[in-house]
Amino acid sequence: MQSRRVLVFLFVAALVLASFRIPCTVPLHPRCEVEYVLDATPADYSPTQGHIRINGIRNSGFEEAGTYGIPADFWGYTNGYVYTSTNYTENVAQGSFAACMEAQTVPLCGGGSEISLISADLPDSPLIEFSTGVILSFSWYVSSCPDDGSFASVMVSIENDLEEVKRIWYFLSSASTPDSNRSSDASFLIHGELGTWHQFERNVTSDYCCVFGNGSVDGTQHVSYLCFWVESTEIDAPLTGMVYDNVVLDNGVSDDWITNGDFEMNDYSGWICHVRETPVYVTQSDDCTLGNHSLNITSGLTDLSSANCHLSQGLLHERALLTGPDPAILRFDWKYSFTESARERTWLKVIFRNHTGSYSIHFLLGNSSHISNEENQFILERESPDTWQHSELDLVHYAALCNISDVWISEVEFYLLVLHHGAAS
Repeated sequence: MQSRRVLVFLFVAALVLASFRIPCTVPLHPRCEVEYVLDATPADYSPTQGHIRINGIRNSGFEEAGTYGIPADFWGYTNGYVYTSTNYTENVAQGSFAACMEAQTVPLCGGGSEISLISADLPDSPLIEFSTGVILSFSWYVSSCPDDGSFASVMVSIENDLEEVKRIWYFLSSASTPDSNRSSDASFLIHGELGTWHQFERNVTSDYCCVFGNGSVDGTQHVSYLCFWVESTEIDAPLTGMVYDNVVLDNGVSDDWITNGDFEMNDYSGWICHVRETPVYVTQSDDCTLGNHSLNITSGLTDLSSANCHLSQGLLHERALLTGPDPAILRFDWKYSFTESARERTWLKVIFRNHTGSYSIHFLLGNSSHISNEENQFILERESPDTWQHSELDLVHYAALCNISDVWISEVEFYLLVLHHGAAS
């Protein structure tokens, strides 16, 4: 009988939902061939059958929960909550508008931090001369800042003609200075009381000389960057939030370097809001096709924000080469739900490797008008929302279509990305 090797992949994730028992590996019989199977079939052994069966996807039914909501034997990341606005109206120091920044870390962030960042759109020419004495002033209000390493701050970056950069950090609310002074960074702890407006006014040039020495300012420096920075560092802690208003940067030559410093233009003029994110929630669900659990990934978006999630697992038999004509089948059950306003994209990514590089194929779970078949990218047609559907994909066939050969399958990844207000699951 001709020797054959079959790879059958079962992957069920979020919209891809199913549960299977992982069979045990059976010792090889000297007369047996080996058949790699990554599906729900129990391991078996018989000399007359001439093969054994091994499930290479661990925790394929998501029956075992892991850390931070990520299923056991998988690793992944998703964003937490990040909000930025330069036309905030609920709490202002003067006028009708202010800037607001909020950040909060959620469990699936994997123990990382979330950062809310707004920077001033400073002019490239003329340069903001630093040696004449730079005064930075603004009003600020910290609504919440947990005593866990989270902080609200403002940072000024100074650059010389050689493009050497030094930064001044003012920590407006923090239990301790997160960063000590270093060769290129100086930190000042202001730490105002929560829940009340404060007035900030500092001579940045004097603070620079205090840390880096009086001879450090030689007329070649200029202010290259100014940003307000809120960071949340503790999982499931209250959010860290700050509001600021009436920002003025005066270097003795001019005091109008910052456009829309009072935010009364009611738009984003003069400022760059770097990111706005809505959390993605990952939970076990009892809505499944087999077993007791499936994996559900859900996010609801506000306008001008995004949400993304990434789950991955490396395969046990990563040196099993794909060789035709024997198939390597990727099998999974999945369903989806989203609001009409949500511009979402969900896909499975299969990573192939050999000794010279890596290659990827994307299988998009949907037929929305904003996506199309592209190189190494294939769309799996959707049925009705909230309806289970089953997919079986021959990876040998798709690898051949993408001119991928002499590779082994290294990793299977799942992604959810939402780019417009609405909800997706």
